[in-house]
Parts: sequence; C-alpha cells; structure tokens
Amino acid sequence: MTYKGVTNAQLDHLKQMAKGKGVDRTAFQTYGLDGGIIAKAMELIVQASKPVVQAASNLLRFVTTISVPGVPKFVAKDRFVSSGTITFYLDDNFKTHFLSKVEENVPAADLAVHTLTSYSLDEPIRKELGAQREETTLAYLYELLSRQPKGESGVLLTNGYATIFYIKDANGKLWAVGVGWDSRYGEWHVRADSITYPDEWHGGYRVFSRK
Repeated sequence: MTYKGVTNAQLDHLKQMAKGKGVDRTAFQTYGLDGGIIAKAMELIVQASKPVVQAASNLLRFVTTISVPGVPKFVAKDRFVSSGTITFYLDDNFKTHFLSKVEENVPAADLAVHTLTSYSLDEPIRKELGAQREETTLAYLYELLSRQPKGESGVLLTNGYATIFYIKDANGKLWAVGVGWDSRYGEWHVRADSITYPDEWHGGYRVFSRK
C-alpha cells in the first residue's frame, strides 16, 4: 500500500529515524496522506537534530576569562586620546559614533575571551554569543587597552589580527568595534563596523563578550 508514492516501508523507516532523534511518531499522522510527507518528515528530523546549533558551537573556541573593574563614569572623548602612554588611530566611524558617548555606573565584570575558528560575518558570531552576552562597553575596552599600551603581550592580540567587541554607540546602536596593534607605528587602531557589514572577520581573530 502506498500514499501518493510513499510506501509503508518508507514511512516506517522515517518513523524509526524520527524515534532515534526524539521526534514523536504521532507527529507524522497529520501528514499521512500528504504528498509532501517525505519532505515534512525529514524537516522534523533535521529540526530535532539541531544541526545549525551544532555547527555554531564550533565557531568560537573559549580561551580564558578576564576580570575588568567597574567605572562610575567613562567619557570616551577624554580617554581615547593619544598621549605619551598610549597612541590611538581612530577610524571615522568610531570618531563619529563613539567619541560623544558617556557611560555611567558601569559594573565590574568577567569577560569571556574566544578565538574565531573560521571566517565569519557578525550575525553567526553574535548568535553563538547570545543576546545576553554579546554586548560589552567602551570602559571595558579601554581598560584592556590600558593594560597593553605599547603592544605588550596580553588578552588583546598584537600579531596584526583584530580583537572584536560588540558595543553600543552614543545613540544605542550596536556596532562591531575592532582593535589591532600596529607595530610599525606603535599605535592601537580602533575601528567601528556595522554589524551588517558584508565582509567576514578572519579566523584567528579574538572575540570578547560577557561571561
């Protein structure tokens, strides 16, 4: 007996596959006389397998956790200024969208440090971090920069690769803020990219988030 090209044997086989994935066999009854049963059955099995989540779990590799102190008030235009201690090169996006920002009552936090294992756009990275963890602050970024003012070894990469933070600007818009050490000029480059920018970050870059 067949149901529009689907044999009972095929249906039983799909049910067994579904059972192995934890899908209720009765989920197929609604589609028993539907010509799209094969497609629907496989859709249910794939959903149960959660392949997207499994793939995303390999995008970021945990490296370590770093603690940063709280700050009562952080005024970006007063801190991201070159001095004898630290030198900055700020891109236009960062200057336009972040130098007017003031952060108040920033709490102390533990930040998670990850290595990006392959090329990726921001969306998959942010999805893996999760909405509750992705956002950090300028105060945290500056604190970490101040610990490596001359490109010393530390949690921020100084090998020409970027370190990425997701931070909201003065208007509350989330950006990808990347920092990198320029050993030729002895300065920290700080750039802000739209999180929808269609260019991928390189594998080997670092990504910071809340723990």
